[in-house]
Amino acid sequence: NIAYHITGSDPVLVIENGKLTEYHAKVLPKESIVDTNGAGDAFVGGFLAKLAEGKSIQSCVLCGIWAATEIIQQSDALVLMTKLILNEIRSEAAE
Repeated sequence: NIAYHITGSDPVLVIENGKLTEYHAKVLPKESIVDTNGAGDAFVGGFLAKLAEGKSIQSCVLCGIWAATEIIQQSDALVLMTKLILNEIRSEAAE
């Protein structure tokens, strides 16, 4: 069983099998943040993409953080989020 909590640039809190782990995201300068709409969705998309591949929870969280960090630096989040996640999955599949 897994539970996680995300809030902005605060650490992602994950409870897995009763153990709490914190994952820290890179804090971006304010001028780099364009639009925070879709950040949570991007996190979930990245997380679930890795979970579907059978990756570790750490890999899932780190991909979620990566996706959310990328998306807040762009406008038109939905289109970009889809492209970023698909590109990440493709690049890892090629490895």
